[in-house]
Amino acid sequence: MQFPFTRCLLTLCLAGAASAQAQELATPAEAVDRLKQIVALVKSKGADAAAAEMMAGDPLKCRYKDLGCLVASADAKVLANPSNPSMVGVQVPSDLTDIDGTPIVGQLLGPLKAGKTKWEAKYKLNPPGAKRIVPRWSFCEKLDVDHLACTTITQQ
Repeated sequence: MQFPFTRCLLTLCLAGAASAQAQELATPAEAVDRLKQIVALVKSKGADAAAAEMMAGDPLKCRYKDLGCLVASADAKVLANPSNPSMVGVQVPSDLTDIDGTPIVGQLLGPLKAGKTKWEAKYKLNPPGAKRIVPRWSFCEKLDVDHLACTTITQQ
Protein backbone atom coordinates (compact mmCIF):
# COMPACT_ATOMS: atom_id res chain seq x y z
CA MET A 1 0.00 0.00 0.00
CA GLN A 2 1.33 3.42 -0.87
CA PHE A 3 0.54 6.57 1.10
CA PRO A 4 2.12 9.95 0.33
CA PHE A 5 2.88 10.70 3.98
CA THR A 6 4.52 7.36 4.74
CA ARG A 7 6.40 7.40 1.44
CA CYS A 8 7.67 10.83 2.44
CA LEU A 9 8.78 9.45 5.82
CA LEU A 10 10.73 6.65 4.24
CA THR A 11 12.16 8.94 1.60
CA LEU A 12 13.46 11.20 4.35
CA CYS A 13 14.75 8.23 6.28
CA LEU A 14 16.57 6.33 3.55
CA ALA A 15 17.44 8.98 1.01
CA GLY A 16 20.03 10.44 3.33
CA ALA A 17 22.37 12.63 1.38
CA ALA A 18 20.86 11.66 -1.98
CA SER A 19 18.95 14.91 -2.36
CA ALA A 20 21.82 16.85 -3.87
CA GLN A 21 21.66 16.74 -7.66
CA ALA A 22 25.34 16.93 -8.61
CA GLN A 23 26.71 15.09 -5.63
CA GLU A 24 29.52 12.58 -6.02
CA LEU A 25 28.30 9.00 -5.64
CA ALA A 26 29.64 6.52 -3.13
CA THR A 27 30.57 3.10 -4.44
CA PRO A 28 29.14 -0.22 -3.28
CA ALA A 29 32.55 -1.00 -1.73
CA GLU A 30 32.40 2.25 0.28
CA ALA A 31 28.88 1.42 1.44
CA VAL A 32 29.88 -2.09 2.54
CA ASP A 33 32.95 -0.73 4.33
CA ARG A 34 30.83 1.82 6.20
CA LEU A 35 28.36 -0.93 7.10
CA LYS A 36 31.19 -2.99 8.60
CA GLN A 37 32.16 0.03 10.73
CA ILE A 38 28.58 0.42 11.98
CA VAL A 39 28.36 -3.29 12.82
CA ALA A 40 31.66 -3.12 14.74
CA LEU A 41 30.47 -0.07 16.68
CA VAL A 42 27.17 -1.75 17.59
CA LYS A 43 28.89 -4.98 18.61
CA SER A 44 31.24 -3.06 20.90
CA LYS A 45 28.66 -0.74 22.48
CA GLY A 46 25.19 -2.18 21.86
CA ALA A 47 22.58 -0.84 19.42
CA ASP A 48 21.22 2.01 21.56
CA ALA A 49 24.62 3.36 22.66
CA ALA A 50 26.07 3.03 19.15
CA ALA A 51 23.05 4.81 17.66
CA ALA A 52 23.43 7.63 20.18
CA GLU A 53 27.13 7.93 19.36
CA MET A 54 26.41 7.96 15.63
CA MET A 55 23.92 10.79 16.12
CA ALA A 56 26.19 12.78 18.46
CA GLY A 57 28.79 13.63 15.86
CA ASP A 58 28.73 11.21 12.95
CA PRO A 59 32.02 9.48 13.91
CA LEU A 60 31.60 6.98 11.06
CA LYS A 61 31.21 9.73 8.46
CA CYS A 62 27.76 8.65 7.35
CA ARG A 63 27.32 12.02 5.66
CA TYR A 64 29.73 11.07 2.89
CA LYS A 65 28.96 11.61 -0.80
CA ASP A 66 25.42 10.22 -1.35
CA LEU A 67 25.79 7.59 1.38
CA GLY A 68 23.06 7.15 3.96
CA CYS A 69 23.40 5.12 7.19
CA LEU A 70 20.61 3.66 9.24
CA VAL A 71 20.26 1.65 12.43
CA ALA A 72 16.73 0.42 13.07
CA SER A 73 14.80 -2.02 15.18
CA ALA A 74 13.00 -5.08 13.82
CA ASP A 75 9.71 -3.18 14.15
CA ALA A 76 11.00 -0.44 11.78
CA LYS A 77 11.78 2.19 14.39
CA VAL A 78 14.73 4.37 13.37
CA LEU A 79 17.44 4.52 16.04
CA ALA A 80 20.10 6.37 14.03
CA ASN A 81 20.15 8.28 10.76
CA PRO A 82 22.96 10.86 10.80
CA SER A 83 21.97 12.19 7.37
CA ASN A 84 18.48 12.98 8.63
CA PRO A 85 18.26 13.30 12.42
CA SER A 86 14.53 14.13 12.29
CA MET A 87 13.84 10.48 11.46
CA VAL A 88 15.23 9.17 14.76
CA GLY A 89 12.36 7.69 16.76
CA VAL A 90 10.06 7.42 13.75
CA GLN A 91 8.40 4.06 13.19
CA VAL A 92 8.18 3.52 9.43
CA PRO A 93 4.98 1.72 8.34
CA SER A 94 5.66 -1.92 7.47
CA ASP A 95 3.50 -1.85 4.32
CA LEU A 96 5.40 1.04 2.73
CA THR A 97 6.19 0.64 -0.98
CA ASP A 98 8.20 2.63 -3.49
CA ILE A 99 6.77 4.26 -6.62
CA ASP A 100 6.74 0.90 -8.44
CA GLY A 101 5.00 -0.94 -5.61
CA THR A 102 8.20 -2.55 -4.33
CA PRO A 103 7.82 -3.29 -0.60
CA ILE A 104 10.71 -1.25 0.80
CA VAL A 105 10.32 -2.01 4.48
CA GLY A 106 9.66 -5.65 3.62
CA GLN A 107 12.95 -5.81 1.70
CA LEU A 108 14.83 -4.28 4.62
CA LEU A 109 13.19 -6.12 7.52
CA GLY A 110 12.03 -9.38 5.92
CA PRO A 111 15.52 -10.92 5.71
CA LEU A 112 16.21 -9.96 9.35
CA LYS A 113 13.05 -11.70 10.47
CA ALA A 114 13.91 -14.70 8.26
CA GLY A 115 17.25 -15.08 10.04
CA LYS A 116 19.56 -13.83 7.28
CA THR A 117 22.72 -12.06 8.38
CA LYS A 118 23.48 -9.95 5.26
CA TRP A 119 21.32 -8.82 2.36
CA GLU A 120 20.75 -6.12 -0.22
CA ALA A 121 17.65 -4.23 -1.32
CA LYS A 122 16.90 -2.05 -4.34
CA TYR A 123 14.06 0.45 -4.63
CA LYS A 124 13.25 3.91 -5.99
CA LEU A 125 12.72 7.13 -4.05
CA ASN A 126 11.88 10.74 -4.82
CA PRO A 127 14.00 12.60 -2.22
CA PRO A 128 13.13 16.15 -1.19
CA GLY A 129 14.96 18.58 -3.47
CA ALA A 130 15.60 16.00 -6.18
CA LYS A 131 13.92 16.60 -9.50
CA ARG A 132 13.99 12.95 -10.44
CA ILE A 133 13.35 9.49 -9.10
CA VAL A 134 16.48 8.11 -7.45
CA PRO A 135 17.17 4.37 -7.57
CA ARG A 136 18.67 3.38 -4.21
CA TRP A 137 20.68 0.32 -3.21
CA SER A 138 20.82 -0.72 0.45
CA PHE A 139 23.37 -3.04 2.02
CA CYS A 140 22.07 -4.43 5.31
CA GLU A 141 23.33 -6.59 8.12
CA LYS A 142 21.72 -8.16 11.13
CA LEU A 143 23.06 -6.69 14.37
CA ASP A 144 21.09 -8.96 16.71
CA VAL A 145 17.61 -10.49 16.66
CA ASP A 146 16.02 -7.08 17.14
CA HIS A 147 18.21 -4.68 15.12
CA LEU A 148 19.70 -4.10 11.70
CA ALA A 149 22.05 -1.61 10.09
CA CYS A 150 21.93 -0.47 6.49
CA THR A 151 23.98 1.79 4.29
CA THR A 152 22.34 3.15 1.18
CA ILE A 153 23.73 4.59 -2.03
CA THR A 154 22.39 5.67 -5.41
CA GLN A 155 22.32 2.75 -7.83
CA GLN A 156 24.92 3.21 -10.52
